[in-house]
Amino acid sequence: MNTSEELFGLLMEIQKLSRNFHCGDFTAPELKILSCIFEDPEGMTMGRIAELLKLGKSALSQAVSKLEGRGILTRSTASEDRRQVLVTFTEQGKALFEEKRQIVLALLGRIVAEVGEERSRQLIESVRCGIDVSRKLVREDKNFYRLCENLSRTDRRSD
Repeated sequence: MNTSEELFGLLMEIQKLSRNFHCGDFTAPELKILSCIFEDPEGMTMGRIAELLKLGKSALSQAVSKLEGRGILTRSTASEDRRQVLVTFTEQGKALFEEKRQIVLALLGRIVAEVGEERSRQLIESVRCGIDVSRKLVREDKNFYRLCENLSRTDRRSD
């Protein structure tokens, strides 16, 4: 098995395992949105979320509407630019997300304890390197970007 095949196998295994960390209250796209907003206590504009997560504005708007309807998020006009829509957590939403986040962090803490701090740090460094290289290739190589986009479209159709 060559290195690319081994990496592919690991990515598939990580994807399967990540389902174990799925917060039953939220879908994977919702978790990405919530995690993004959680990083900024003041909230985040719809445009910034779409940019960071590489989401279309329509898909983002639908997901945020769903979360808003469940009382997790709220939308308002940004004070510094009234054309911008600011998305923030409700108190209930922030508490629920933080509760789920703490559970996932505790689970990951157990994995770190089992693997060890040094090997966990090495893993983090390796994964970050892979992500950085992937982002660089997406930015600089149009063919690489197109292939990733095609994969993404295929993946959305299978959901």
